[in-house]
Amino acid sequence: MRLNIKTILIMAPFVLLLLISSRPIHAQGSVDIELVREALQRTDEVIGQAREAVMSSRSEKGRVSLEKAKLLQEKAWELYRASRYRMAMSMTLNARKEAWHAMSLARFDTQVEGQLGRIVEDTYDRLIKLRGLVIENTIRDPQALKLLDESRKLLEKSTMNAKQLHFQLSLKLAKSSRNLADRAEKRIRALIRIKGIATRRIATMERLLDRARERIGNNPDQSTMNRIRIAEKELERSREFINEGRYRRAKQSMETCEKILRSLARNIKPAAGKNVEKEIEEAHRLADRAEEVLSQKSN
Repeated sequence: MRLNIKTILIMAPFVLLLLISSRPIHAQGSVDIELVREALQRTDEVIGQAREAVMSSRSEKGRVSLEKAKLLQEKAWELYRASRYRMAMSMTLNARKEAWHAMSLARFDTQVEGQLGRIVEDTYDRLIKLRGLVIENTIRDPQALKLLDESRKLLEKSTMNAKQLHFQLSLKLAKSSRNLADRAEKRIRALIRIKGIATRRIATMERLLDRARERIGNNPDQSTMNRIRIAEKELERSREFINEGRYRRAKQSMETCEKILRSLARNIKPAAGKNVEKEIEEAHRLADRAEEVLSQKSN
């Protein structure tokens, strides 16, 4: 069909408008393609760095975050290939942000893992040493033994969670185990001090009993012999209570023995009697010290 001049003049502005409006679209599209491709490539690099960080840290949270970043990046490339450049740009920027997050998690877990390793190792060594002290000093205190057992169980749970790459939970359990080990150590060392004090007090009582026997001689009256036997029995009970960790009961038995010794001291000549009283006072001082340590331990 041949177009006349009038028709051409009418259509010309519309054709020109189409030509003018179409050129920026192609030009801008060319620029967008280049920018999007560069952004996609940069995100690939960041994901690669995140992958190395996650692999070296064994971070479970970092691994999950990295997988999310990879999925977002795959979608970004799909959008790019479908010429949906604006959406591809938005998607790749989100993927890059998630990759940086994965790296942050991996580095944090690396620090946590290092701290965890130190706490677990220190607590494990401490529990072994405390077990040795318990055996060596025949500690039978139920509370101290319970603290050691609970600390050991928490440490085992911590190790199990670390193997499953749950480092933050593992660290929390390890710290709780360490705190229980601290409490157990304080109690055990207090018990050892108390046992030492009580043992010295018993030694003092034994010396006093020996002196009482020497002073009485080979022909004591029946009443004196009965009192000596009771004192010996109470002293033996004190030893048993100490071995069982029942220090308050041991204190009661020693006090009974002491009353008998004071009574016997009245039948000893003045010089010897004076020495007996002095040693009884020393035994009292030891008892007071033991009571003070026991009170601190209870608190």
